[in-house]
Amino acid sequence: MESLKRGRRLAWLVIVFFLAWGAGFQPAIGSAQELRREGQIQSVSGAVTAQSVGQDKPRPVSQGDLVYAQDRVVSGPNGKAQIKLDDGSLITLQPSSRIQILDSRANARHSSSLLLLKGWLQALVAPEEGANLEVQTATVVAGVRATSFTVAGAADCSSRVAVEKGKVEVQGHSQGLTLVPNQQMTVELTDKPSAAQAYDPQTANWAGFLSERSRRLAKNADHMAQEMDRELERRHQRAVQAQQTLAKEFQGVERAAQEAEATKDQPKVYEGKLSALKQSLELNYSQARDLQHQDGYLISCDEMLKQLIQDVKEHPENYSAAARKRVAALEAQVYARDVAGTHQATQATLDSYTSKLDALVAKYELGRELQQREYFEKRQQQEEEWLKKWREFQEQHRPR
Repeated sequence: MESLKRGRRLAWLVIVFFLAWGAGFQPAIGSAQELRREGQIQSVSGAVTAQSVGQDKPRPVSQGDLVYAQDRVVSGPNGKAQIKLDDGSLITLQPSSRIQILDSRANARHSSSLLLLKGWLQALVAPEEGANLEVQTATVVAGVRATSFTVAGAADCSSRVAVEKGKVEVQGHSQGLTLVPNQQMTVELTDKPSAAQAYDPQTANWAGFLSERSRRLAKNADHMAQEMDRELERRHQRAVQAQQTLAKEFQGVERAAQEAEATKDQPKVYEGKLSALKQSLELNYSQARDLQHQDGYLISCDEMLKQLIQDVKEHPENYSAAARKRVAALEAQVYARDVAGTHQATQATLDSYTSKLDALVAKYELGRELQQREYFEKRQQQEEEWLKKWREFQEQHRPR
C-alpha cells in the first residue's frame, strides 16, 4: 500500500513537471493575473537573468521560459539570448546588455516594445502585416516594420542605430530621421539625430563603440555628469506632465463613450458618436505611448547617472579630481529625486488607463478599425515624407 502511494505521488510530480515545462517556467511572483506575457526565450548561452516586478532577485533563464511586461533581462559578459516576442519579432541580446520588456498595451496595435538600458541588441522584425516593433534607448525611439537592424545604448547616454534591411524611423526628442539599408546614425544625450552615415555590417564593431563611449565619459565626466543631471531633471518633469495629460484627456474618452452609449437607438447619430469615440481613443493611445516613452527616457538616464556615480566610487583612479568632486556634489540631489516613485506611478497609470482603453475597444468592437486606420495613416505619412524628399532631390539637381 505504501509503495502504491509513493508511486502515485511520483506520478503527480512527473505530471506537474511536464505541465510547467510545456508552459515555460513562470517566476513565482504574485498572481497569474499580474503577469502579462510578451514573449519567450528561444535560446540562451552564458549567464542571462530576468527579473519581474515584485520578484526579489533575478532568476536564471533558459530556453522556453516566458518573459512578461516590465521584465528586465540582463546578459553577463559572456551571456547571449534570443527572445521571440509575441508579435513574431526576434531579438538577440548581446553580452553585457540590459533591456526592459515594455507593456505592449500602450498602443492600439499592441505591438511589442523594448527599452534598451545598456549594451546592444539585434532585431529581426516579423514580416507579417502589422508587426511594428519599437526599441527605445536613453535618446531615441526606433520604430521599425519588416526590418533587420541593430541598436546600442552607451554609458554616456548616447545611442547608435544601424539598418541591415528595410527601414527604421528614428525619433529623437525633437526631430526624426528615416534610415535605409546600410545606413547608421548616432544621437548624443541632448542633440538632434546626426545625419545618416554609411554602415557596413561586416566591419561594424559594436562592442568597440560602447567601450569608446565609456572611455569618453570617464575623460569628460566633470562636464557630462552635470549635463546628465540637468537632463534628468528635465525628463523627470516631462514624465510627470505626461502622466497628468493622459489622466486629463481620458475624461474626453469617457464622455465620448457615454454619448455613444446614449444614442444606440439612433443609428445615424450613433455612427457619428462612434466615430468621435474612435478619434478620442486614438488620441489617448498616442498619449499612453508618449508616457511610456517619457518614462523610458527618465529611468534610462537615471540609471546611467547612478552607474557613473558608483563607478567613480569604485574606480576613482579612472577619473580626474574635478570629476570626482563634481560627481560627489551631485550624488545627494540625484538620489533625492524620487525617480523610482515616478516610474511606479507611471506604470500604475499606464496599467489603469490601457486596461480601460482596451475594455472600450472590445465593448464597441473597434480594435480592427483602430489598427487598420493606424497602419494606413502611418504608411500614408511615410509615402508623403519620401515624396517630399524626392522633390527636394529633384529641385537640388535640376539643371540651372
